[in-house]
Amino acid sequence: MSLAGALFFLISLAICSLLVLAPLRSRRGGDRSDSSGPQERERLLQRYETALAALRELDEDRLTGKIDADSHALEREALLQQGEALLAALDALEGEGRG
Repeated sequence: MSLAGALFFLISLAICSLLVLAPLRSRRGGDRSDSSGPQERERLLQRYETALAALRELDEDRLTGKIDADSHALEREALLQQGEALLAALDALEGEGRG
């Protein structure tokens, strides 16, 4: 490859890289400012509802004998802690919205 061809290739590669990465960089900055908005609240609520559904399914699996008592207790505790953390995050978000 000639020197001019290699230089053209490198410049084209740099320009394409900047065009591809520009939306990603601007999105990261935008996420920080929107983190306490309604979108964050919706995301937390969806995660909380998912944790509740998993908890219900886990309890049903225990009742039907699909899972043993020790595994059930460990998984249930983890899901309860996850739900607790999500509720705390929602409360904190609500506190920021009022303040």
